[in-house]
Amino acid sequence: MNRANGRLNIDHSINAKIRVGANISLSKTNNFRLPDDNAFSNPLQLVAIPPFQPKIDPLTGKLNTRTLYYNNLLNLENNSNTLNTLYRSISSLYGTIDILPSLNFRSEVGIDYVNSQDDQYLSKETQDGAPDGFGFNAQTTIVNYNTNNYFTFKKHMGEYHDLEAIAGMSYQSGKTNVTSVEGRGFPSNQFVKLTSSAK
Repeated sequence: MNRANGRLNIDHSINAKIRVGANISLSKTNNFRLPDDNAFSNPLQLVAIPPFQPKIDPLTGKLNTRTLYYNNLLNLENNSNTLNTLYRSISSLYGTIDILPSLNFRSEVGIDYVNSQDDQYLSKETQDGAPDGFGFNAQTTIVNYNTNNYFTFKKHMGEYHDLEAIAGMSYQSGKTNVTSVEGRGFPSNQFVKLTSSAK
């Protein structure tokens, strides 16, 4: 897995009573995934293969396919891979105005944007890709919007008392879109994109 991210914070006072600002973040994550525990292609399943069965087949000089359980080292060859690429941005804008010395109004607008793309290719030599290769692509987009608008009243009363009151509203809306497609029938392990699949 590798990840890169950046963040930008901006605060500006237009005058003595009005302040505005923005918080912007963006990150990208590449996650090279492994099969889950229920699949024999999970690397931990190698311990199920008896130790007297060789890793390399002495007859072919290639990875042994004649093991008691599936030799998932085959997934490491022939361009087989499962990559998840994730883009995420959490950003917001705000504005504050001092109406009175003891009363101010603040408005905030924010967005949480997530785009996740899964790209998988399993060669024909693998258990799940046999007999002619398997490809899968899925894209998930999640967008959450929110806004907060509220008044804050602060008053110092006498020597020992402070009064603070907040009144406002908050609204949030979210939407998720998911699309996926898969293909089989790849001409060779050099063609790993779905556009090369036969069906």
